[in-house]
Amino acid sequence: MSPQIPSPQMPTSFSKKLKRASKTISDVWLWFTKYEALHHDQENNPSVMIQKADFKYYDKKGYSAKNTGNTSHLKRHMEDCKKNQDPVQTLFSRSPIGNITSFGFNQDVARAELVRFIVVDEQTFSFSEKDAFKRFIRKTYGDIFQPPSRNIVKADIFKFYKIEKEDLKIVLQNTPGKISPTSDLWSSPIKLGFCCVTLHFLDST
Repeated sequence: MSPQIPSPQMPTSFSKKLKRASKTISDVWLWFTKYEALHHDQENNPSVMIQKADFKYYDKKGYSAKNTGNTSHLKRHMEDCKKNQDPVQTLFSRSPIGNITSFGFNQDVARAELVRFIVVDEQTFSFSEKDAFKRFIRKTYGDIFQPPSRNIVKADIFKFYKIEKEDLKIVLQNTPGKISPTSDLWSSPIKLGFCCVTLHFLDST
């Protein structure tokens, strides 16, 4: 399983000092570790020391890191690794009692929970397309979670309804005792009619 690639952010003061020190330093070195290695010739004899780079977040080692200022090949590898991350990724969180635990990030689970939130909180289908929500996702998840469009949200909500409907049928079929339903009717200020059904579960007590 591939680890999550973080999006490191440098403190403002450090960033300014770094910019003043050298404008040629690339952000790619936030993801790579540079070091010197002994180069061997065709006869496997040690010859000269050369610059190498290892990728910090995967077992990818030995990239060329010559002092020419050209890091385009390292940037390409970094972007490829971002695109090819596993849909399930190991992240870390703090439990209610303070322990550090791990959990797997899954795009499908995140999408399903977003749909559940939209339904329960009575948000619009276009909630996932709002700029404020997109900013929240971008600042907290980076490009790991891709918010669905309003059409996908609409389709997912209908799927969510069918699943919840079948689950409710199973609950009602397997409930011991009796069920007493009551209903409440009302109209909204714009004359839309609503019906609320409440089920009362009755047992032998």
